[in-house]
Amino acid sequence: MSWNNFSEGLPDVFTSMTSLRELDISSCKLPTLPESMSNLKNLETLDMSWNNFSGGLPDVVTSMTSLRKLSMWNCELATLPESMSNLKNLETLN
Repeated sequence: MSWNNFSEGLPDVFTSMTSLRELDISSCKLPTLPESMSNLKNLETLDMSWNNFSGGLPDVVTSMTSLRKLSMWNCELATLPESMSNLKNLETLN
């Protein structure tokens, strides 16, 4: 799904794919992520690089406790929230 123009937000159809294990939404011009992404309980890999999360890391990311790999290259993040410690299975952080 990378390199799409989702500047209005990620379509809800993705959040109903509860068996999804890997999602690449890099370079999609996303300003944030929907709270409904917390439905992706099996998601292990999330690449959200090259998006415009200038307001900070979307809170929903820290509720994705199955994540093993998280890529956030060039997302204009100034800080990471304390709730990142919720990601107990995280092995790779870019």
